[in-house]
Amino acid sequence: MHKAERIVLENDVLRLEVVPQWGGRVACLRADDVDILVPLRDREFDPLAWPRAGA
Repeated sequence: MHKAERIVLENDVLRLEVVPQWGGRVACLRADDVDILVPLRDREFDPLAWPRAGA
């Protein structure tokens, strides 16, 4: 399995990582090296089954 591509947006304080292959879900949100949202592990994701895949 290959690692999913991530789009990264960041400023001086916040870092956001979004995974387009997962339907644009947030993979990581951090502020000053502290997790705001716990990062997802790389895994297969079916974007058509997102309501059952968890939030």
